[in-house]
Amino acid sequence: TLDANYRSTPELVAAVNYVFERADRQPSGAFGHKTDEGNPLPFIRVSARGKARRLQRRNESGEWQPCPALTGWALPRDSLLAAGHFVEQMAEHTAEAITSSLNAAQLGDCAFFDADGEMTALRPQDIAILVSTGDQAAVLQQSLNRRGIKSVYLSDRHRLFATEEAADFHRWLLAIAEPQRQDRLRAALGSSSFARHWGELDAVRNDVRLDEDTSRFMAYQRIARHQGILAAVYQLMHDYHIPARLLAAPLPDRSGERRLTNLLHLADWAQNEQAQLAGLDALLQRYAQAVSDNEAEHELRLEQDEHLVRIITIHSAKGLQYPVVYLPFLPLIRPKEANKNSTATPWRTSTGRGMSLGEFPEAIAAEHEA
Repeated sequence: TLDANYRSTPELVAAVNYVFERADRQPSGAFGHKTDEGNPLPFIRVSARGKARRLQRRNESGEWQPCPALTGWALPRDSLLAAGHFVEQMAEHTAEAITSSLNAAQLGDCAFFDADGEMTALRPQDIAILVSTGDQAAVLQQSLNRRGIKSVYLSDRHRLFATEEAADFHRWLLAIAEPQRQDRLRAALGSSSFARHWGELDAVRNDVRLDEDTSRFMAYQRIARHQGILAAVYQLMHDYHIPARLLAAPLPDRSGERRLTNLLHLADWAQNEQAQLAGLDALLQRYAQAVSDNEAEHELRLEQDEHLVRIITIHSAKGLQYPVVYLPFLPLIRPKEANKNSTATPWRTSTGRGMSLGEFPEAIAAEHEA
């Protein structure tokens, strides 16, 4: 666990520390694991090492005032909303808040200030709204459109196949499909997602080492045919210590956690596609088509999406950074049920951890009953 946050502003880190430290004093603790015998998963306070950059707005007197680092919206306790109405209401609140901030920015009244006092106006692309589903994204876009605010929904698939991990995953699939081909095997072993240093890459030329790798990939091929590509990829990542390597070697534009998440998404996608196809060759063709389709779509959307408010799933946003973030539907997140047939390895955690806010008990109950 890292004891320092190098991304968020000091004010946000302090706010999160405050919220979770208070939650940790509750009988069940911050994460629901606290008992009379102790707390195996306590909240650990972190220090702030991020940039001192803060959003500010002018008040009615014309003076600049810092915006709160963390703001929560609470419905009245006697307010009972069905899940659909709750989404609509929170979408309207979110759209109104964003419109107000962007209008102020156009007037020169809402901007970021760096530690040296340099001012940068808030822009639409600085804002991200995190959602759980495409339906929530659609409701948000409607609310924003009514106010003349353009947005783009960055779906998991739209971003996923444009990543470097997507190219690496393709190399893995090729090597699993034909492990006897040394060119494919070397390409997989030399992919950036293996996060190998130069000495290890040079060792790939060693025939004895390559024979060992060939045997491994032949085993992955058998697993892929009998248990599915997901199980094969999990075994590959375990054997070559991919998670630990990626987490220890982040790239300038993507954290190791983000890279690992991309690979897991790709493995899930491949497993779903394989269930509808006949053999690894068909899966390879389907994967190549998905990458090609995404590239064509990406070229068409790249320029027009550049200056829009971002809407993205919480799952897909893992490891990414945005200056201003809204999470309007947090109370509706359901804990993800464990799959009894799952072959997930211990280092893979649930992506749907639930969270309940004290001011929304009725709304949460209504959502669970819906």
